[in-house]
Amino acid sequence: MRIEDATQVLAKCALFDNRLAGEGEILAWAEAIPDWVEVQDALTAVSAWYRASTRRIMPANLIAEAKRARAHRTGRPLYEGD
Repeated sequence: MRIEDATQVLAKCALFDNRLAGEGEILAWAEAIPDWVEVQDALTAVSAWYRASTRRIMPANLIAEAKRARAHRTGRPLYEGD
């Protein structure tokens, strides 16, 4: 994921969980989240996560939610190997 997109995603996370995302956390998230995750799906994933969980979202959670968001947005089925 691009650094600019990770910054946007973590800023949205902070609205829910009051995290303070510094440069190191932004760089780590940008590295951990694959390039195929579109920022639109990532932002949707953050809202979906906090709609259902009181735990802090982590990159693995975001990727799983982003897969669901992409499947919903595109109308394509969700594949486990995706």
